[in-house]
Amino acid sequence: MELAELSGSSREQVKGFINVALNSSSYKQAEGAALGEWQVSPRSSQSIYKAFQKRYPKIDLLCGYGTHAMAHEGMIMRNVLLQGVKDGVLALPIHDAIATKTTNKNWAKETMTKCWREWINQIDPKAKSKVKQD
Repeated sequence: MELAELSGSSREQVKGFINVALNSSSYKQAEGAALGEWQVSPRSSQSIYKAFQKRYPKIDLLCGYGTHAMAHEGMIMRNVLLQGVKDGVLALPIHDAIATKTTNKNWAKETMTKCWREWINQIDPKAKSKVKQD
C-alpha cells in the first residue's frame, strides 16, 4: 500500500508491476510485461518504479531474481513433502502451502518453518527470519 500511495497507483497495479519486474532484467521488459499481463500503463509503471527506487534504494528490482526465488520455494516445498513421507504425514502441495489433516496443522507449520530456515541458511548463514504467526 505504501508504494501505491507513493506512486498514485492502485494496489493491483503495484502488485502487477512488481511481479513482472522481479522476473525482468530491464525496465523496458518490465514495462511491456506489466502492460500485457496486468494492463498497467507505461505511465503507472514508471511511477511505481520510481516509488520503489525511492523507498528501497539499495534493492535492484530488475535483477531477474523472481524465477530463482520460485525455484527455491519449490525446493523448500519438496523438502516439506519428503519430511511428510518420513513422518508418515500425508501432505499435498498447494502453491506455497500444503493441505493436510487438521490434526497435523502443528506438524505442517513446524516442518515448513524448519525446511524454510534450513534452505535459507544454506544460501546465507547470516540471514535472519521472522515467521508470521496465526
